[in-house]
Amino acid sequence: MILKHFLIGVTAGGALVGGLVFWHPFRKSTPIDNQITFTDYQFSDNKLSTDGWIQISGSLNNPKLSEKDEDQANNNTLTIQCTQRNLKCNVARIEQIGNNQVNEISIDEFSISSWTQNKVIATDYEGDDSTCVKNEIVIERASQKSFYISTPIHTSRPNCINAETKINKFTIENSKVWRYLKKVT
Repeated sequence: MILKHFLIGVTAGGALVGGLVFWHPFRKSTPIDNQITFTDYQFSDNKLSTDGWIQISGSLNNPKLSEKDEDQANNNTLTIQCTQRNLKCNVARIEQIGNNQVNEISIDEFSISSWTQNKVIATDYEGDDSTCVKNEIVIERASQKSFYISTPIHTSRPNCINAETKINKFTIENSKVWRYLKKVT
């Protein structure tokens, strides 16, 4: 009797596993298959201190991309830490470059040109003529919205002829993985 129940259990388990193996290749893929889940959007602002600071974590997203193009966009995350005392923002960024693969962490320093109760603006451009792109961070403190803007400069110089020629304005928000998960739950 015990052998009979054992064989029934093994047969049922085998049928279940076989069904899952057969079903898996036919299931519809989702936009987040093979995507690393980086942190969701986080915004912290210490307005009360004389040594004010802001920290933001999220993903660069281009709101002008169609849903199809967004599926092809890089999965990325960045953290921005700005301090009022030294008027600097440090930006650490990483992108997914393949299935379960990321590139090296890039770390950049931006100089703050404006720090007010409403907005913080910082740039990585220090007046270098060999630079082809100026990057700027705009942080709107009341709405807790953040933007990363890349603007071509020196486009007529020989070293910038093949550089990007359009302005790219990215929002810093939840990644496409988090947006998909919030949409389906």
